[in-house]
Amino acid sequence: MKKNIIILCGFVSLVIILFISSAAAQVPLRQEDIPLYPGAVKIDTADVLATLRGKFIREDFADKTLASRSFRRYYVINTRKEIENGDVFKFYLSKLGGTRFHRNFAVPVNPPNKVYYISEPEGVYFIWYVKETNGDLTRLSVSLPPGMGTEDSKYKMPIAIMSETYTDNENIKTKVPGDKELHWPIYPGATYEPRESTEGGAVASMYIFYSGDSWEKVISYYEKSLGTKPLKGEPSPGNTNYYFQRKPGPSYESDVILIEQEHNKTGSAETKITYTILSR
Repeated sequence: MKKNIIILCGFVSLVIILFISSAAAQVPLRQEDIPLYPGAVKIDTADVLATLRGKFIREDFADKTLASRSFRRYYVINTRKEIENGDVFKFYLSKLGGTRFHRNFAVPVNPPNKVYYISEPEGVYFIWYVKETNGDLTRLSVSLPPGMGTEDSKYKMPIAIMSETYTDNENIKTKVPGDKELHWPIYPGATYEPRESTEGGAVASMYIFYSGDSWEKVISYYEKSLGTKPLKGEPSPGNTNYYFQRKPGPSYESDVILIEQEHNKTGSAETKITYTILSR
């Protein structure tokens, strides 16, 4: 019987190689300029989402607004030996160069156009920043989570290439998500908060709204609109939350509306409404 196993891409055995970067490496300044491993196939399927879940490094900028995000997923089909030898990692190290960095610290924004990589059991991540002429900041990244397969088959290794641009422009026009993005009703009068939202993420998009109404009133609205009762979520310190989900099963496998009682900067109570929409 075939037995599913996970290959960690030989990261431990590549410790020495991790300190080597190619002098001829060119740092791409745009997502479309990032080289793609030969033979990689663009995908957008549920099995890779399970592989990539929680494997991405995110750093938020409190003083900047997310202006755009583009995310591309690929699979490389290799033999077990190629995966264990880290051929995909070696390819990107030769193309991008890079300085090894420790996961416990934020990757430096300055100097720009300098590639750093982080190696840990969950995978290898290349990250670098580009400063645009208008002052915006673009973070580019290549994520290489572990490959997966069976003992006598080919192995699938995910590649994720992401571009995120942040701006200082307070007046950036942010599109409020609607039925097309949410597939859920929006609470009447709720205010969308783009700075806290994450659209087009690796596994899911999160759209966050706030309402001045009590969380009991908000829950009652969704009960009537959806025709179902809420489920009680894991309590945060001093708080209770409830959620509605699109289908039965674990909440992390289904689209969810999370209702939480919050307090704003003035101390007034408000209700936070988080839509988590899984990538399709």
